[in-house]
Amino acid sequence: MVRASNEGGGHWVDHLPFLLMAMRATGGRRFTLIEIVIRGLRAASAEAEMADVKPSLPLLPSMRTAPSFLSSNAQSHLHPLSAWADILDNCREGEATRIDINVRSVSQQIVVEIIDNGCGMDEKQLRDGILSIGYTDKGLETGKHYGMGSTTSIPRLATDGLILSLTRGGLPTVGYLSTRLSDQRTENQTVVPQCTWARTGSVLQTNAGTDVTFEQRAESLKVILAHSPFSSEGALRREFDALGQAGTKIVLWNLSAEHQLEQHSQDVCFSAAEDAWAHEKSLRGLLEVLYYHDNQTPHKTKVYIKGGLVVPRNWQQFLRATQHEYSYRPHAASTAHDSERPCARTLFGYAQPLAAVVAEMHGAKSGKRKQGSPGRLAEYCGVFYYHKGRLTIPLLKTALQTAKGNRCPRRRSACSSAGKG
Repeated sequence: MVRASNEGGGHWVDHLPFLLMAMRATGGRRFTLIEIVIRGLRAASAEAEMADVKPSLPLLPSMRTAPSFLSSNAQSHLHPLSAWADILDNCREGEATRIDINVRSVSQQIVVEIIDNGCGMDEKQLRDGILSIGYTDKGLETGKHYGMGSTTSIPRLATDGLILSLTRGGLPTVGYLSTRLSDQRTENQTVVPQCTWARTGSVLQTNAGTDVTFEQRAESLKVILAHSPFSSEGALRREFDALGQAGTKIVLWNLSAEHQLEQHSQDVCFSAAEDAWAHEKSLRGLLEVLYYHDNQTPHKTKVYIKGGLVVPRNWQQFLRATQHEYSYRPHAASTAHDSERPCARTLFGYAQPLAAVVAEMHGAKSGKRKQGSPGRLAEYCGVFYYHKGRLTIPLLKTALQTAKGNRCPRRRSACSSAGKG
């Protein structure tokens, strides 16, 4: 029999949460009253410890997606170079004229940082952009945008990433994307810690056009310092010094296993097949062809990898032999006026004189290829497709080039068609 009493320990109803916890701790098995109490105390202690480690959901900003969202959608990038390209796109669209990619050590942790001198983002822009999903305020000048670029690119490259940004005359803000943090937590949303500082140097207390409160900013700062290589607020704030008056810095650590950071002094390399082309295994190789460049189309953004300038490929100079340029207008738009119909420029040519290609083919046939010769010169053929100045498909062979067993016409047939006997 249970006797209700209001004396001493209060009404018995007040103890219901503890009694329910104790019953859950028994797993439905029969125990004595003392054993039930002991197990309940242990469960209550463990729950209190977890509460200290994991702040309650309202204390951290979040996006309304499952905790597995970041790691799952990162797989939309089949290769890490695709993710790198998306991040560089965002830097250019932010009006950056210079981008620096560096590798350094912070608190014995290897980090990769991408720094641009663009317009930067304030707290609202960062929260609406990288720290959310499906939002974009970009026009159609550079194609369609779906608001998923850097949000999926950063988790593809590393399990952890900080985004530090500063607008001209604005307040410094930092956001944290981490698949590791989301996977460790038991909540049903993806947490995206974010903190902004006032000009006085203290955590911003007022509204900054978002739903992030002072308590959430303060709690976000604790989480960032606990999980990032920057163990103090001062060290984290000093990272903004590289931005000058405006810009964005992305700091990545715990990078994917494909990255080979120490292989080249001025490049970031990736594990790839032995016969992979440069744009398939080298960040420098990709950035050389990522944006279209010729004599009439100069590059507006300079990119440096580990201090070394990336020289973009000038296609008019690269295809220096037997060069032809055509303009193509789709027949589907034939009813429109010529000035309104879409037009594609097509540039054809050889990177090497045709005689050198033929000599390479003969050398491959006779087995007399010299050490240091172009090697796969005949195989490096195809079309680089660009849309609005951005590479979409690299080195795709045409139907004629793949007509014979998915291989380039070569040796006798290729030499004959070239008029070389």
